[in-house]
Amino acid sequence: MNPPQNFPLFLRIPVAIMDGMHEPLSFAGLDADEASRFLESYAPGERAGIQRALEFAERHPNYDFAGLVPGIPYSNPQIHQFLCKLKRSLFFSR
Repeated sequence: MNPPQNFPLFLRIPVAIMDGMHEPLSFAGLDADEASRFLESYAPGERAGIQRALEFAERHPNYDFAGLVPGIPYSNPQIHQFLCKLKRSLFFSR
């Protein structure tokens, strides 16, 4: 399966968020208010792009996530785990 259109752009957003977090390896997900604020900061088309990119990422753990943000100090499995947690907390009922 090919990545969704604009996949690198939309997936780079959550990977960059991980890179900017203080303790991303202990990230358990966003609560409902945090998820709502995050999603409201993007236009509907951008939210849909982020959701499609995170769904693709969840199904493709061997994708080169680290290549999206040069110099990110986390391994691909660590990034994949973060992205899966973020996806579940953002789009749990959507």
